[in-house]
Amino acid sequence: MKMSKLTVMFAVVTALVGVTGGTVVAAAGEEPVIGVALSVNQPNLIVASDGGITVFASGKKMLSVTAGQRVTVSAGQDGIAIGGRGTGVDKLRITPDKGNDSGIVVNKKRYRGIIDVSLNADRRGLLVVNRLPLEQYLYGVVGAEISPDWPQEAIKAQAVAARSYTMAKLAEKRYKGYDLNATSDQAYNGMNGEDRRINDGVDATRGVVATCRGKPISAFFFASGGGYTE
Repeated sequence: MKMSKLTVMFAVVTALVGVTGGTVVAAAGEEPVIGVALSVNQPNLIVASDGGITVFASGKKMLSVTAGQRVTVSAGQDGIAIGGRGTGVDKLRITPDKGNDSGIVVNKKRYRGIIDVSLNADRRGLLVVNRLPLEQYLYGVVGAEISPDWPQEAIKAQAVAARSYTMAKLAEKRYKGYDLNATSDQAYNGMNGEDRRINDGVDATRGVVATCRGKPISAFFFASGGGYTE
């Protein structure tokens, strides 16, 4: 969701000042890995990479996809099908090969990290989850929410808001097999949403979250305030 400069700044200032008195603190502990649902009921997808990827099932290598090659992954009653042929398995993990920094392409969008694919209960659709470190996830969130042309301080404020929201929501959907949805939570465009200026703003605030009573706040922001923030 693209936002006007005024509404996002109001939302961020409200989140960071109105709720927490302007205090932001560095998040403690190891950087979490975020599971982002790209789709919860995808009948099929096309997977590719410019640097080579490998498909695993139960930790065992099933298929190597060379640079520039594309394969179709689809739901089926006989398990997940690759290139139209059933595999007999209900879960796959797609990982970039060593030295591949171009990411994994899923339906023409490029993603960092790994891609987990699993059959839904009715075996007619696929749950597609991108798993990657928090800070890399934020590259694709902040770039999808605001323009890289905005002032760097606005980008940094948005990064803190998005990071705080993520940390507050982490355990909410985990029983579904992921942490956040790429559309209904925060907009997430993977590497397609990245820009050097956006990434710099995320890096400059690395690990920083807004808290209330020691817990990350749900730092809500929005595309439209119905005129109330104008």
